Amino acid sequence: FGLSPRAGPPPPLLHGDVKTPNVLLASDSALRHFVTAAADPDSTSDLTRYPSSHMRTPIAKLGDFGSSVRMYMGKLRTRANLRIAANPTWLAPEVISEQWYDTKADVYSLAVVMGELSTRQHPFCELSSRFQTDLEDAVVSGVRPQLNPSPAWGGDAYRALVAEAW
Repeated sequence: FGLSPRAGPPPPLLHGDVKTPNVLLASDSALRHFVTAAADPDSTSDLTRYPSSHMRTPIAKLGDFGSSVRMYMGKLRTRANLRIAANPTWLAPEVISEQWYDTKADVYSLAVVMGELSTRQHPFCELSSRFQTDLEDAVVSGVRPQLNPSPAWGGDAYRALVAEAW
């Protein structure tokens, strides 16, 4: 997906802006089409020849690495304290409060995306305020987005995974 649990070499990459708009979706058949078209520039095929029934396996990739930072080991740097992304919706509390943070902040952001997938609603839509500072205060104080209680969304195991990442 773009997040790596590895702590060893090479130094981990802190994405810094994991959010739903940065998740790129495709299917395995669409990707095969683009690879085939790239290999044969004279090909006249296009995606309209692939009905949705052929797009069985969705593939998600993380994009927009413009805010990413390589987390160096040793004495150089193992964490960051710069707030690169402006939208607080997916940011971890430690990023919002401009404390030192590491790749765990990306894991928090991924959990917000997972919550968004379960509800099919924008994270924190249940908050009545339209001001980002109110959202920031809520996140720093421990408020988390609602999760879909439906067992169709993985039930307790899914919710436990998201809660652990928060």
